[in-house]
Amino acid sequence: MTTEVANRSSVSVMLQLNTLPDLQEFCAVLAKTDMVPKAYKDKPGDILVAMLHGQEVGLPHLQALQSIAVVNGIPSIFGDAALAMVRASGKLEDFDEWIEVNGERQEGPFPILKWASEEKDIVAFCRSKRSGMSRERITTFSVDDAKRAKLWEKKGHNGFETPWCTVPQRMLMWRARGWNLRDQFGDVLKGLSIYEEAMDIDTTAGKDGVYRPVVVEEAKAQIEDVRNKLKQAHSERETEKSAEKQDPKPVESKPAELTAAESADFTAAESKWNDMIVYMSEDPDRAKLLKSVKDKFGASSVAKLPINMREGFLNTLKDDAKKLKVKLDL
Repeated sequence: MTTEVANRSSVSVMLQLNTLPDLQEFCAVLAKTDMVPKAYKDKPGDILVAMLHGQEVGLPHLQALQSIAVVNGIPSIFGDAALAMVRASGKLEDFDEWIEVNGERQEGPFPILKWASEEKDIVAFCRSKRSGMSRERITTFSVDDAKRAKLWEKKGHNGFETPWCTVPQRMLMWRARGWNLRDQFGDVLKGLSIYEEAMDIDTTAGKDGVYRPVVVEEAKAQIEDVRNKLKQAHSERETEKSAEKQDPKPVESKPAELTAAESADFTAAESKWNDMIVYMSEDPDRAKLLKSVKDKFGASSVAKLPINMREGFLNTLKDDAKKLKVKLDL
């Protein structure tokens, strides 16, 4: 009796997407399936952009859909995918992550919320060494940093618990890792933000479709006060113009609305100022520098700084940054 074994060759399909129409057709097919993340369902345009971003950083098309997400208008890559890309690049010589409590490294789970309430010093560390560089890079993110950034035990807009409530250890690690990888391996990440960091940036889309950081309540009050003063000044100018026309009757005019150009300029200036505050607060050295200059100006809040003092504030910020060798990109 003989046994015959039939060897069947496996079927393989090679994707050849050489033109934009081919890629668009492929994205349209994917958008109709249940095999893509929910955020990409019925959105072939978003799938296309995600694939192109993936291509920039060397990710295959389908892997890009699993690793890249748009958060608040910011294309971002998940922290584990970012580390995988850096490892695959061959430019990472050594890497380590850990958390210290009062200076002691923790090797296992610990009651982080309880210890944080007891004011213990809890810091996440990330260390990497790039091939060809003599010095390693260590970045940190502490519970104190999270509290200053209003992230610690942060609740969602509807009151639901965010990962900062459920897995705060992991969120501290993501922040320390994100800064480290972006500082050391920007050429590998190609400017992509880290998803776990981008998801914590509260933003809102304006009428022009541009996403900008949400202004904190105290800044909102300041902006509204300035807007009212501008309206009043505009109203007074209109009154003076009417008086020059030799109208014998007293002119009674209602506060005039800002012109479209004035409103756009004012909005752009305030957005730029708040962008600067967010940028300075993202890094411990920059945050310390910002507080130092704020104290020099005797201001209770940088967001409330009068408009006529802001140019001098920025100049002082840049001068002090040079003296303290703090790198700024303003």
